Amino acid sequence: MTEGKLDKLRTEKPKEEKKIPLEVAATGALDAIIIIDGDSKIIEFNPAAESIFGYTRDSVVGKNMADIIIPSQHRDAHKEGMRRYLETGFGPVLGKRLELTALNSSGNEFDVELAITTTQGAEGEIFIGYLRDITERKLAAAELVKAKERAEIASQAKSSFLAMMSHEIRTPLNGVLGVLGMLKDSGLNEEQEKLLKIGRDSSRSLLGLINDILDFSKLEAGKLNLQSISFCTEDLAESVLSLISPSAKAKALDLDWNIGPGVPSVLIGDPDRLRQVFLNLAWNAVKFTSSGSVKLNLDVANSATDPPVYRFSVVDSGVGIPQEKQSDVFAEFETLDVGYSRKFGGTGLGLAICKSLVESMGGRIGVDSEEGVGSKFWFEVALQRGQPHAIEKEDEDKLPETSAIEGANILVAEDILTNQLIVTAMLERMGCEVDVVADGAEAIRNISQRSYDAVLMDISMPEMDGLEATRLIRARGDERASTAIIGVTAYAFEEDREKALRAGMNALIPKPISRTALYHALCQQIEQRRPQLNARHGAQDRLTDVLDVEVMRAVLEDLSPDGLSNALAGLRSDIEKHTAMLVSAAEKNDPLAFERATHAIKGVAMAFGAKELSPLVEKANSLARGAHDNEAFALSAEIVSASQKLLKVLGSGDDVLSLLAQETPGINRDVRQ
Repeated sequence: MTEGKLDKLRTEKPKEEKKIPLEVAATGALDAIIIIDGDSKIIEFNPAAESIFGYTRDSVVGKNMADIIIPSQHRDAHKEGMRRYLETGFGPVLGKRLELTALNSSGNEFDVELAITTTQGAEGEIFIGYLRDITERKLAAAELVKAKERAEIASQAKSSFLAMMSHEIRTPLNGVLGVLGMLKDSGLNEEQEKLLKIGRDSSRSLLGLINDILDFSKLEAGKLNLQSISFCTEDLAESVLSLISPSAKAKALDLDWNIGPGVPSVLIGDPDRLRQVFLNLAWNAVKFTSSGSVKLNLDVANSATDPPVYRFSVVDSGVGIPQEKQSDVFAEFETLDVGYSRKFGGTGLGLAICKSLVESMGGRIGVDSEEGVGSKFWFEVALQRGQPHAIEKEDEDKLPETSAIEGANILVAEDILTNQLIVTAMLERMGCEVDVVADGAEAIRNISQRSYDAVLMDISMPEMDGLEATRLIRARGDERASTAIIGVTAYAFEEDREKALRAGMNALIPKPISRTALYHALCQQIEQRRPQLNARHGAQDRLTDVLDVEVMRAVLEDLSPDGLSNALAGLRSDIEKHTAMLVSAAEKNDPLAFERATHAIKGVAMAFGAKELSPLVEKANSLARGAHDNEAFALSAEIVSASQKLLKVLGSGDDVLSLLAQETPGINRDVRQ
């Protein structure tokens, strides 16, 4: 082959390789392909581009691409980018996937995805743009964002509703359980004890239902915390039977409980959740059975697995469920029909909760039923065998015979009168001294006037809630800022506990208040502060070092409770005020002002029997009146020290009154009457 022919092949072959594949690819591509030269003139405009932009190929080829499909506000940026690339070879958008707006033949802007590459053409470098209309994708994404926002708003609304309902239901329930607890200690006969137990079990069952409903959002999110403890199978059955037996007895139903062979006496699992499901199924059986029987069973469903699978079942002779409805009974808010709902009541949420609970325990739940004959509801859960010695039985209402918090001063901040009475009764039986206020502002005032071993602070109160009150107490900056504060709330979410702790509360106990929970919370908080409390209670020993009891008694013993409080408050105020004036006078070398300040301090110090302060200010006052200014001013530091010591031991006035009450039986210690 001659050299001339080789040269011809070298020049013609590249043109053929670039032109034919590019035309074929552009014509058959689903995405728009637009090819332009270095002057932005359109070289190629494939069928997909015609469809997307609304132009024909012939109408745009040879025209400036920027004027055709780029919105006017972006054209200058395009032209500047082309110029910079042609001059420097730097193209930041090349080889990248971009999202931007384009313009169609109707003048409407829309969203496109763009990728740009370059190659060499017959006339020089060319630019190939691959474009895809992403309008629908962007709309779908925006709709997803809106749907997510709506879901979050709905979830927040649900949480707020559940929290509100929790508070509204728990508040009266606290009263019910509190009164029943007090009634338990009043001395009842055997029959009354049985009735009381049913009432308390029913109230606790209601509390359990409330807790389960509040946990429903956690069940949906798969965040429910489950226990794994030993429990007695017979105890579980008896607790369910005791709750449904009054209703069953009223309808003359036969109740039966059977534990199958091979079922251990002790299993390991979450007895509270198992009881909740079992009780819900049993309640439904009694509710939908007008005559006949209800049978509760616990059997081994599969012993070959590790751990074995156990089946809990409830069989009734009630109305039964139509075949076509059986698949819907475990759906949320589902009842058989309006007639059933009106006749038997219920929200239709119970079985949905049961299903979620069972599934959260790794089990399954189902129903076998025939309309007019009866139903068998069952659930299966894998459970380990437990050991009898692992079960700890204790009366949750039993307190130690000797109270570890006897004599503790407790402030109760609670706005509901019933709750005030119940909590006060609980604390007094523990040997505590109790003050009661109705809102956070009153709690702050009381803490300013008296030292407390602990404060029981309700979260939700009028005027000022417990969280705000706690924050203000913690911000005091004095000894009382560290007072133990135990929050009490009818709200039951984990975030409520976290919010309380962030506000500065030391612990949180839920309503209805358990006596043992209250006792142990107080013991824990007071024990942690025992060194400070001992130091505070030892203040009476220091009082006798700085105060003359006989002088104090002569001043205070004939005063009313309000008079006692006002007198001590006046003493503290006068000492603080005139000591500050004395320091200012000494700094300014003002003997007249110094003489007046020492005279004022001397009057109150001697009147109340301030042992150390009285002689100091008397001497300083004499020196000031005798024109011995420098000697008088030199006593300032000692006077300030004695004043601070007196103010420190005076505290809120309670220690003084306590001392006087011991030394002088006629003194009325209670300044709050």
